[in-house]
Amino acid sequence: MSKLVNFQGQTLRDDDMEAWRDAEAKYRREGEPFTASTDCPDCRVMAVHWIDTPRFRPDEPTPLQRAQQSIHNVSSIVSYGKTPRLYDPPGTTVVRVCTSCGYRWGQS
Repeated sequence: MSKLVNFQGQTLRDDDMEAWRDAEAKYRREGEPFTASTDCPDCRVMAVHWIDTPRFRPDEPTPLQRAQQSIHNVSSIVSYGKTPRLYDPPGTTVVRVCTSCGYRWGQS
């Protein structure tokens, strides 16, 4: 990432910090109350986004599910956490999928 510093040594823009703030803002939006139209936490598009059923982590995973989780963990490490999560957080009653970028987030 890049950092923009003025001639006095003050940081004017830090892409790493902005990425961290965006990730934290997305995390805080998890489990927000359901509304018909909302903005996507990832791309900020305001729309009536698709609705999906939550995918919860199974209590007794099968060997195939364990393999899928391992593959997902490795791909998440390689892509610096940019892969979509495999399971939704507990307490999610409905999942929204952005009509523009495909980002998936839970609402209650």
